[in-house]
Amino acid sequence: MLVFASSMDKAWNDLPLKPSFVAFMHESARYLAGYNATKGWYTLGEGIPIIGTLEGGVASVVEPSGTQKSLGELKSGEQRFYSPEVPGFYDLRVGRDRRILAVNPPANEGNLDMMIPEDLIASVQSTEAEARQTGTIATDDKLEYARRQMGWWYLLMVALVAGIVELYIANTRTQSVRRVG
Repeated sequence: MLVFASSMDKAWNDLPLKPSFVAFMHESARYLAGYNATKGWYTLGEGIPIIGTLEGGVASVVEPSGTQKSLGELKSGEQRFYSPEVPGFYDLRVGRDRRILAVNPPANEGNLDMMIPEDLIASVQSTEAEARQTGTIATDDKLEYARRQMGWWYLLMVALVAGIVELYIANTRTQSVRRVG
């Protein structure tokens, strides 16, 4: 409830003639309606405002991984900010009040502009020093490793021939059993 102990005309005061009158009426209507202008989604790294409810309570955030972080006790109207570190859905709880919101990666991470092919190739190719540091095999070692791995090809051929022979034997036995029976 809001009590305004004056008239809305200019009989008692000149508030309706002032520029702040519109803002005052707007904020009064917002307060009476219980309107909360919080967004339903934020970008990664943006501060999420967590505001204490009328009765206050313990504030906590349940992250997308399921871990719960306590933000402490919030009094009525008190505000704290939480900065998410991982994109996903977050569950914000203040006392009995609960809301779910989405956290998205920044829009510039989805840049679909054309890239010069040379820049793309340079960004994914590693130098020889990087290859040694990460344990990547050099070109000569790759060829030697490939030669040693050729044994599976011969085993595959032997298995294929054995399968064909088994099919042939099974079909000849089936036909001979049908002739006898």
